[in-house]
Amino acid sequence: MGKSTFCGLLLKAMCDTRQEASLLDADLGQKMIGPPACVTLGSALPEGAIGLSGLAFVGTTDPLRGWRGLINGIRRLSTKVSSGPLVINTGGLVHGPGLRLKAEKVKALEPDLLVLIGEVRALELDWISHTQVVELPPSPHARRKPEGQRRAARRHAFRSYFQDSKETLFDLSKVALGSPEDSDLLLRNRLLIGLSDDAGEDLGLGIVTAFDAQARTVTCLTPIDVSAVVQLRRGNLLLGEDFSENTLAVAL
Repeated sequence: MGKSTFCGLLLKAMCDTRQEASLLDADLGQKMIGPPACVTLGSALPEGAIGLSGLAFVGTTDPLRGWRGLINGIRRLSTKVSSGPLVINTGGLVHGPGLRLKAEKVKALEPDLLVLIGEVRALELDWISHTQVVELPPSPHARRKPEGQRRAARRHAFRSYFQDSKETLFDLSKVALGSPEDSDLLLRNRLLIGLSDDAGEDLGLGIVTAFDAQARTVTCLTPIDVSAVVQLRRGNLLLGEDFSENTLAVAL
């Protein structure tokens, strides 16, 4: 049994007892809910599914490259749950920089209960005295997915998210870019971008399909209602027509 399976069983048990439970999915690559390259929030539904209710765009599936956006995203989305238990699924990095990132997630969330599956004893937890810690052995049936299977799962998740998309033209005199250097990066066809409102909340994702530097317009493919979009934020992924991903060597 891995992290995602464990979180799924917890949510099911809560639904079975008629509790209103939510899931915060902080794994950027292997998602339980919503598209990769985001922190996602969802509500457990009676039939066992999880309905997507919010996301925070990070722009990469590499948690170390997207460290800042990942921490900010889990902190922001966790405050949106007003009632019922919140189950949090994190990524699998527990060594080196990944261990420090794991500690930062715990600091940002201050959970009531922390479940450690497998050997993660190096995680320093002295500073969260109010958190109950439970250690579980890994299941003998748990296996790390090979990279090809993980990539296929990300392609499927992106394809599912964008399946009802349509192209939208944005006028850059009315919609801002996330930072000054973004205008050059938006020249890249198939660039993954985040779409935000005037409060800085991420509304959804888009894929750049055209950029007209003279007219100052960007066309993107997105499944969301764009009426409230006022800002475009770049990621560092290019998504192919089949939703396979290539990484750009740019800082986030």
